[in-house]
Amino acid sequence: MTPDPPPVGSMQLYDAVTPAIESGTYQITSTISYPGVANAAPTVHRDFFAVGGSPLQLSATEVLSCHPPANASGAFDEELPHVVLSRRTLPWERPGPNGTAPPWLALLVFADGEVTFGSGTMSSELPGLSAQIGANDDDPVDVATVTDATVLAGLLPTQQELGLLSHVRRVNTADTALDLDDDDGWMAVVVANRLPLAADPGPARYHACLVSFEHRDDLYQGTSKTLLLLYRWDFQTSSDGTFDKLAEDLGVDTLGHLPGTTDDDGRVSIALTQRDGTAATALYRGPFTVAATAAAAADQDISYDAAYELGRLLGAADATLCRELVDWHRASLAAAQTEIQTAAVNAAAERLRSGHPSLEDQPAHVRAAASGLTTLLRRAAPPAPPRPSHRPPIRRRRDA
Repeated sequence: MTPDPPPVGSMQLYDAVTPAIESGTYQITSTISYPGVANAAPTVHRDFFAVGGSPLQLSATEVLSCHPPANASGAFDEELPHVVLSRRTLPWERPGPNGTAPPWLALLVFADGEVTFGSGTMSSELPGLSAQIGANDDDPVDVATVTDATVLAGLLPTQQELGLLSHVRRVNTADTALDLDDDDGWMAVVVANRLPLAADPGPARYHACLVSFEHRDDLYQGTSKTLLLLYRWDFQTSSDGTFDKLAEDLGVDTLGHLPGTTDDDGRVSIALTQRDGTAATALYRGPFTVAATAAAAADQDISYDAAYELGRLLGAADATLCRELVDWHRASLAAAQTEIQTAAVNAAAERLRSGHPSLEDQPAHVRAAASGLTTLLRRAAPPAPPRPSHRPPIRRRRDA
């Protein structure tokens, strides 16, 4: 893997990130011997430690995001649901079905009525599985039970498909749009193998379930319809969930009511105070109001000015953008200062050039000093401009 993160706005994709140590319980045995001591038996000490998280549940910090969003309603019938996990090795930390190679996680999508949800203990919900996955019979679990075995058989991914439905993304941690507040920019993604098609008529409700396939060969044998549920969210797919439809049905009551009537271009009259303190009247229209080009170019129309100022405020609130602008400004000033100083030095050298050899003819230490001076000038920050003095001038009194 490359140590360099991708640039902002892009990502690196990997088929898998396999942990160096497989998940399970390990034993460390240490022995202390006593050479030269008669009849001294070695001292043996054993410690145990576990690798990997719980096989029964995920912590709240493991899931970074899911798509479609939880409880969302929209045109999702052409998008595969997926879940983004914070730990890059999570899907490959445990064995898959039949104890074979990982991944052990799968995202199954069920329509409303195809599955029921419940909770209990390992012994009551998944008997006989505790010993295989290293759990206790009384451990609490959440389960999803498929109502029809035919539906489950059609959704079960093969071992090869499990490997294709999981991958790893790496993004730049400075990328506020892609990093999802992750701490290192590495994240695992598990994708579903079913498109949530819209119902006709009306929306269709779906349940996205992140389930464990560790040692679940009984699912493929048809002897069980109960899934070990690790994470779940619901959403609705609607054929009317396009952006045009959402914009047409957008409720503007929460945005307030217009003060008075509007003109033909949807603008309202607003009283304002100009820079010189005089009162004036301006015209304003919101971002969802379409106006003619001629109307938008009118001098009294402040709609574009308001949008420009809003963009400036949003940019000032972005710490990364502000830092990049400051760095660019400093670099530009330093480059300009260096260019001015270099031009002054070259001009002085040109005036004194008569009878003097060029810099290339100087000794090595002189050339090195000149090179160091140039580097120092390029890196030096420009001096701050002098602050203007606001003190009144001193008047000298003249004798009569």
